[in-house]
Amino acid sequence: MTPRAKWQAYLRGEDTGPMMAPLVDNWCLAEPYVWPYDEPEPYPAGHPQHGFSQQLAMAKVCGYDPLYYVGAPFQLQTPVERTVTTREEAGRTITETRTHTPLGDLLLVTEHARTVHTLKPEVQDEADFDKMLWVIAQEGKLDVDASVRAGQELLAPLGDKGMVGTWWGPPGVRGVDREDQFVHMAEFPELCQAVIDATFANQMAQLDVLHAMGFDFLFHCVDGTEWISPGYFEQYVAPYTAEMFDKWRALGGFVVWHSCGHTAEFIKRGYYNPLLPEIFETMSEPPFGTLPSLRWGRERLDPRIATKGNIDLQLIHDGPIDAIRAEVRRVKAETAGWRHIMGGSDDILDGTPLAHLQAMLEETLAG
Repeated sequence: MTPRAKWQAYLRGEDTGPMMAPLVDNWCLAEPYVWPYDEPEPYPAGHPQHGFSQQLAMAKVCGYDPLYYVGAPFQLQTPVERTVTTREEAGRTITETRTHTPLGDLLLVTEHARTVHTLKPEVQDEADFDKMLWVIAQEGKLDVDASVRAGQELLAPLGDKGMVGTWWGPPGVRGVDREDQFVHMAEFPELCQAVIDATFANQMAQLDVLHAMGFDFLFHCVDGTEWISPGYFEQYVAPYTAEMFDKWRALGGFVVWHSCGHTAEFIKRGYYNPLLPEIFETMSEPPFGTLPSLRWGRERLDPRIATKGNIDLQLIHDGPIDAIRAEVRRVKAETAGWRHIMGGSDDILDGTPLAHLQAMLEETLAG
């Protein structure tokens, strides 16, 4: 059975045996990168889509059940013009991105050391909101035929190697800093709602194009209570998400819901069950999340939802192998009786030894 056929059977509810699908969006192994297939590498080093090649290679080398993550190449009728400049400063890379609009430029400034941090968000005042609304309007004017061709060409190397999705989420107040979002929503409620509504309209139109490109799932990323409240979820996540999911499923797609943080309160309130994502990750216990236990979470989620996770990423990276195997056995015991896919608590860390992922897979497959 090919990886793609196995996923299709699993999503139909068939017994495919144990499944393991760690979250991987690049070459994470400590070993040097290799392209392990007979056919030529589609996106070699230096290509903008080299990350897709890396994901394909990781799955073949490691032998797990792959889900792939690729940005959708939407093509606009008239591209939005941007100017990007970078400079090195005290061991950091400072990047300034200017988005040019008829109303003036939007400026985003970020610094990148080990992680990316926003120094100046794009949207800070009323004038910036008007500029962002212009950008969102331009992004809604897709060249559909060119977008579909670009997507189909991008995904052509996938074949039967697995399922592919793209990053997604509920429409938010785009361009603002997370820490400032709720201040802006109080100060500029109508403008914030206008941004949300315009973004949502674009997303609904994009779903048709994603389907025509050949994408299988939405990788729907939603914060937990480390960032948002139950009230915010009820007003700004659930209703938009339900409408998007209905349309996406009508097109034949499925959903991988990603919330890697504080989800216990939302699970307790039953928020995920009406939305019924086909796969929910990750079932995070302290210190990464707030679930009292994996079993506690599984008991409260609809049994039709397959869960995914939840091995400590540092443990997978550092070992020892015996401890990795023991943790896999614990996760299997905690989730026994439910549909559960073995994985990590988030994206596998760079420099993880191949032997550690192999041990994780072997223990997952063990009786």
